[in-house]
Amino acid sequence: MKQVLLKLSRLTVLLALFFIENIRGPPLVDALQPIHKDGVECHVPFTSIDRGWEEAALPSEETDCLQISAFEALVRAQLHALMCSGGWMPHPAYIRARADSEPELGVSPLVGSSYAAAPPPPRVNRIPYPKRIDVGHVEGKGIGYEVGYSQLAVVLGPEYQVGKFLPLGELRGMAYDDGTLGANVGFIGRYLPESLCQVYGFNLFYDFREGPHLNHSQLGGGLEVLSRRWEVHADVNFGVGRSSRSGHYQTCVYDYPGDFHAVVKCYEFVDSFVDARAGYYPVVSDLFQLYVEAGPYYIFGKHASAFGGKASIRPQLSDWFSVVGSVSHDPIFDTIWQVNVVFTLPLYNFSSLKNKTGPCGVTNRQIYQPIDRDMILRKRCCWQFNW
Repeated sequence: MKQVLLKLSRLTVLLALFFIENIRGPPLVDALQPIHKDGVECHVPFTSIDRGWEEAALPSEETDCLQISAFEALVRAQLHALMCSGGWMPHPAYIRARADSEPELGVSPLVGSSYAAAPPPPRVNRIPYPKRIDVGHVEGKGIGYEVGYSQLAVVLGPEYQVGKFLPLGELRGMAYDDGTLGANVGFIGRYLPESLCQVYGFNLFYDFREGPHLNHSQLGGGLEVLSRRWEVHADVNFGVGRSSRSGHYQTCVYDYPGDFHAVVKCYEFVDSFVDARAGYYPVVSDLFQLYVEAGPYYIFGKHASAFGGKASIRPQLSDWFSVVGSVSHDPIFDTIWQVNVVFTLPLYNFSSLKNKTGPCGVTNRQIYQPIDRDMILRKRCCWQFNW
């Protein structure tokens, strides 16, 4: 009795499908019949559905003369699954609607003798985890500071997608050799286009630094273009709060015989500046890269202004270790030589990004690189006499 009922239910469903398809479109009466083309009889085997209608497939080795639509192929496969295993089959109208409205699921016109579902898109982690950590030491004085310093920088962000905007955050702490501290916090936005070979970015930063006498703040922003073999950067920075005003911290009065005296006033302040840099990678490989960079800068403030220039070279071992040697010159700070040693933990290599690159081969190291920041801090004392 059970077998009779099962056969009757299968026959009822088949008749209903036949009736629906003869109303909505071409008949499927030959779904279980041999298909003839040019006098050749082609017996079409069908596979059952494992996880859904979009994964139906037709073996290519026995269907060389088969030319049918993806929709009809799906219905035939479902009919075969139903009649051979008693499995459930979705409504044909539902299959047709899904095939027409969602081609990205793999339901595309059948070409030649094969049909296969498209693989699902890769999962992208959008949580802003740390992607890169840099630990380094700058040896020697620089533009706006008299001693070297050690630093720790962390870049946080999600996994990037080509054709999407990538938001990043950067946190950096500095410990100067004279015992003072500094910090930077900033937002970096980078866009990775699908049709171009460059990454376009901008950044906004707040910088803090302890001076010998006062605490100082600075705001800055910049633009950048990153390519596989070259980079261009431009930045502008200016002091805020007390750093942008007088910066007065000390007044001393010296009395001399005969009612003579001298007054000295000392100021500590942050100079504003703009800079532009262009760099090139003459050597690029997985194990070693060489980067050279040069560009002008302009310092301007209440007490002085000057043009200068800076050049640097950076040999780098894979994504883990680099040494930056630089030289700069301007009328205020004269010529400065400096060395920066950096150890990098490339956390992006421990995710699905390991074997991935950006537009036209732009590396993950470039996409997640931090922003170089500077604060030009100066001290000036003025004497006044009454003789």
